[in-house]
Amino acid sequence: VWGPMAVGDRLILATDGDKLQCFDAAGKMLWNNPLLHGQLAGKPLALGGDIIFASIGGVVWRVDAASGKELAKFETRCPLAAGAVLLGERLLLSGPDGTLFLVDQPK
Repeated sequence: VWGPMAVGDRLILATDGDKLQCFDAAGKMLWNNPLLHGQLAGKPLALGGDIIFASIGGVVWRVDAASGKELAKFETRCPLAAGAVLLGERLLLSGPDGTLFLVDQPK
């Protein structure tokens, strides 16, 4: 239902079975996680060995790209319309009405 989208050297997609899947460049599935935080908002952000995801419901979370393990999350308490963009050391997010949010990275 979402993707596939290239994120760094990975391919990410969300299925209609509420799974978030990650594949390497050879097409091998690296992880297959439940999509716990709802539909994705825009493109995830590759950041070092991690991936930052944002959901339309306002949750931003950090996942280890190799294992798929969720490392941290926070809730903006506002709907989101796009994925995170790195601005310095912080994340820039946008809402569906054009509101911009500058937030700390989930760590």
